[in-house]
Formats: sequence, structure tokens, C-alpha cells
Amino acid sequence: MTDHQNFKNGDNHFNIFLNDNGDLEFNANGDSGGGDTRMVISNVASQVTIGGSGQTGQVQLRSATGQNTLFLGGDSFETNAILGGGGQFGRVLLNDSSHRRTVDLNALTGALVLGADGVSGTLQIFSDNGQTAVLASGTDRSLRLSDESGAQRIVLQADDGRLQLLNATGTATVDIEPDAAVLTLGANGQDGDIFIRDSTGSTTISCDGNSGKVVCKSLEQSDGRLKTDVAPLAGALENVLALRGVRYRRRRGTAAIAAATDGPPEIGFVGQEVERVCPELVSTDSDGFKSVSYSRMTAVLVEAIKEQQQLIREQAAALDEVLRRLSAVEAR
Repeated sequence: MTDHQNFKNGDNHFNIFLNDNGDLEFNANGDSGGGDTRMVISNVASQVTIGGSGQTGQVQLRSATGQNTLFLGGDSFETNAILGGGGQFGRVLLNDSSHRRTVDLNALTGALVLGADGVSGTLQIFSDNGQTAVLASGTDRSLRLSDESGAQRIVLQADDGRLQLLNATGTATVDIEPDAAVLTLGANGQDGDIFIRDSTGSTTISCDGNSGKVVCKSLEQSDGRLKTDVAPLAGALENVLALRGVRYRRRRGTAAIAAATDGPPEIGFVGQEVERVCPELVSTDSDGFKSVSYSRMTAVLVEAIKEQQQLIREQAAALDEVLRRLSAVEAR
């Protein structure tokens, strides 16, 4: 019984050879098992090998019009797997043992679907040290990011939109809860603090979660070395007398659209009225709404009290002089 079959057409030689290992070889440029091996069907490993002998293995599937719809192979160091072409789009479906579709890579829609047909999809990305770096779970609809040790540091829950930032021990120190409209800094024995810094790295606003102290640079820092063109306030009493304190309710909506229910009673000033008297105390935002700096109004009130006290002293002195003269007249 022969173990080979030779084919020849001019100078072209090709042979099919059954070797001693039971492998079926397809060889070119030779006879009776000689030449360059192009493909081997293994008897032991139950596998097909294409390529070798200086050739790159390639598999091509073509449509009825002769265009490639699948290509596996490569050139030099590059390895390609191309699905689609010839009017067809590429698609890869992976099913589990129950024939349920669990992975769907669709070139037509550009979508990768993990999990379907009653199976939840999970995306897991590992770092170079073998630890899980990213875990996206379709079961609980969460996204988890871990540090280089594999400890979770960021957890996003899609069901309630909750975002948690965890420290190295796994304790959530920042917790954002959209449903409750709550931002929590510090928990489980941790103090929550807020620091806002300028472009130079200097803290301009700080909130101490332990003491409850809030420090704002523009409010707290009053060093004379930071100020120029310093001049005393004049006419403070006249300005204070021109101001009007009012009771009011704050609209829930905007000035153009009042809400059905307004806020509780408050006491304060009307920004436009204060601006006409002391424009330095009023700021205007991009929408044109006025804000009054009540802390800076203290300087105006202090000077107004001093001016009023001076008037009282002058009036008291004048009254003393009148009483002195009256006493002298009575004595005569």
C-alpha cells in the first residue's frame, strides 16, 4: 500500500505523503514526501498546520464573486484576522455549552456585546502584574477600578448612579449619592476636608470636616501688605441711612419664572438698591443677578457708628455748654 501520491505539471511538483507519525503532509517542490511542507494534518494532536518551510500560513474564504470574506494569516511579524468583504460584513459569535450567545462582535454596528440570551456580560482587564485593573459587571451594573495591588479604589453603581472613592484599606472616603443629592467627604473614622487652590497651588478656600471651620482667603486675609491705595471711608453714616433692610421670600425658580411655592421668610437687602449706594458691595453674575457681600458691609457699619458717635459727642458738648450758660444765668 503506497504512503504517497505525486503530482507533476511541467516543472511544478507536488506530493501528498503519510509520514511515520501518521501525519498527512502536503508538500511542494518535491516527490514522495520531499520538498517544502505547506500543510500538515496531525494524527496525534488533531490539528491542522498551514505554513512552514519559509512560508507564512494563510487561510482565505471567498464569496461567490471571488472576494475574500475571511482571511487568517499575516506577512512578516504582522498577524491578521479579517472577517468581511465582498459586500459582506464581519461578525463573530461565541456561544456557551447551552448554545446561548455570550459574545457578539458585529462589524456592521461596530459593537461588542458581552452577554446575551439570559447571560450577564463581564469585562475584565488585567494589569501587567496579573491583578484586575478594570472590572465592568453586567450582573450588578457596576464599574470598578483597582490600583496596582488589585485593591478597588473607584466604584460606580449604575442602578443609583452612586460613585465611591476608596482608600487603600477599601474604606469609602468620598461618596456621591445622586438619589439623595448627598456628597459625603470622610466616613468610617475619616475626616472629610475640602481644599480649593489657585494656579500657584495656594489654598484659597478650605473646609475642615473635624472642626467645621471654613476659611476663605478673600474673607480672612486682610494683611496690609496685600493692599494698596488704602483710604478711609467717608460719608458712611449717610450711606447706611440710604440703605433699606427688607423682609422677603426667595423665589424657588428664576426671576423670570417664579415657582409655585416660595422659600421661607428672610431678612436682607435688595442688590439693586445697595448697588446705587455702595457699588463695591455688589457683584453681578453672567446672568445679570446681583449678589451682596454682607461681610464687607461690616466696614461701612463700623464707620457709620463712628460718625454717629462723633455727632453724639459734639451734641453732648454743645448741650453741656448750654447747661453751663443756663446755670450762670440762674446764678446771677
